[in-house]
Amino acid sequence: MADERVDEVRGLIGRSDARILITSCGSPYFLGLATATLWREKLGMEVAVAPASEGMLFPHATLPDEGNPFLVIATRSGETTETVRALEAFSARFPGRAVVIGCRPDTALEEMADVPITIPEAYEDVIPQTRSFGSMYTAARLAGEEKLASSLESLPDILPDLLHRWEIEVRSMAEEDWDSAAYLGGGPLYGIATEGASS
Repeated sequence: MADERVDEVRGLIGRSDARILITSCGSPYFLGLATATLWREKLGMEVAVAPASEGMLFPHATLPDEGNPFLVIATRSGETTETVRALEAFSARFPGRAVVIGCRPDTALEEMADVPITIPEAYEDVIPQTRSFGSMYTAARLAGEEKLASSLESLPDILPDLLHRWEIEVRSMAEEDWDSAAYLGGGPLYGIATEGASS
């Protein structure tokens, strides 16, 4: 489904006056931070990221006032109130310019999207998002990062062996007497590190 929509989304990007807004809640917001850095570097475009609550409560301060901006939303549930309201506010000003990347079909946000990208295999009902987080990182392909996208797609095949090889070390670290950890990441890894620190 995601691959089928890549050209459609790239077409919207091409008519976006080089302005993109990414908004989401929770883990998908941190995904937006990673996506924004990647897009700025690879597409050479202005990309802003804001929590969906800002778009809902302060649309005049958060949303663009004019032009042909392009909105991207990532969502696991597809029903988060703040995100739905932010999309309503954006679409009232800029109809036909919203993409929703989600994990569940037949949701409020999928219905509202101008270009819905739904990946049902990515849905998971857990607090730390892993499968859904990685699956929604389709921004790699949208930015022309085929190598990164291919690496992400290969994770299900290589991860079991990787976890098996590192299980002893991970268990040993977990059993140590420590109560804090530092997550480091810059550029596209900043959002991913922030997600790791918040989980």
